[in-house]
Amino acid sequence: KDSVIDYAIVTHPHDDHYPGMLDVLKNYQVRTIVDSGYPKEGPKFEAFRKAAREEKVKGSAAKFVELRKQADFQFPDCEDLHLQILYRDADQAGLGSGNSRENNASTVVRLDYKSASFLFVGDLEGKGRADAADQLAMGEKLLLSKVPPAKLAATVLKVGHHGSETSSTLSLIRAVKPDVVVIQSGRKFFNGTPLPDQTVLDRYKS
Repeated sequence: KDSVIDYAIVTHPHDDHYPGMLDVLKNYQVRTIVDSGYPKEGPKFEAFRKAAREEKVKGSAAKFVELRKQADFQFPDCEDLHLQILYRDADQAGLGSGNSRENNASTVVRLDYKSASFLFVGDLEGKGRADAADQLAMGEKLLLSKVPPAKLAATVLKVGHHGSETSSTLSLIRAVKPDVVVIQSGRKFFNGTPLPDQTVLDRYKS
């Protein structure tokens, strides 16, 4: 527990995203933990929140940021590295319900390091599973409406929602124009469909 991490970001409160932070907090000292602030209930997420509130770095309390409560929070600039929150959750309509609503609570972060740029979009969604790829709704629609194209174009894109068909609309792909895409998905099926979805792979290839 001697090693120190400056910032750790939990994009949204789904069980395939935040629980690993308990191991991080157990084995490292984290100066600032950033959470979306989405009002998730249940003992598992509360255990994460409790650990984040009790985290200490060299004997002093760490900072636990819940973005819904600290809407003006941004990361400080470093000499060569700039980290910026482009999208944060708010209590508003048009972001779906149930699992989709939690996905669309994802914090979107842009990282610039010298000439390279990285865009992390969490599980942000942009359409219904059966909708055409040129449809645009929910979190991706809000992101594209609020952020200038120059802020979205990136060298590397961490593809949204594990390569699910509900994300990676054509509008988002054309705005980001990534040179490299990274898809994080296990060898599992989601509602009978393997991830990443082949249609999503085809969109990026084209």
